[in-house]
Amino acid sequence: MLVVDASVATKWFIVEDLHEEAKSLLGMDVPLLAPRIIELEVSSAIVARSRRGEIPRAHALKLVGHWLKDFVDSTALHLVEDRRLLEEAARLSAVLDQKLPDCLYLALAQEARAPLVTADVQQARKGASLKGIEIRLLGQA
Repeated sequence: MLVVDASVATKWFIVEDLHEEAKSLLGMDVPLLAPRIIELEVSSAIVARSRRGEIPRAHALKLVGHWLKDFVDSTALHLVEDRRLLEEAARLSAVLDQKLPDCLYLALAQEARAPLVTADVQQARKGASLKGIEIRLLGQA
């Protein structure tokens, strides 16, 4: 079992650094978990690339639809309700001086006793200071 954050899931759809490494997680025979906030974060990241002119608007909307239908509404990614994680995430946010949404992923990794895979160097650095949570930086051994 692995917890993936939005920095990884976004790379499933956007061809950029570490795209292939992120996609390789989909081929592994392990359950992938994420807090429900990932729905919003990945959709937002895709649309942001369109707003910046990096990808055409129609393509971004198609990618968001693919994300919602083939990942969120399927069993490709097991989503955990944010509410269940919120109290621990708030505690971690205060302790780590880290954004609360990012701490939802850390709280889930802690609860599930599963490694968190991230492409976010700051998330990896902050999470590494926590005992009992394994952080794997995408692209690192």
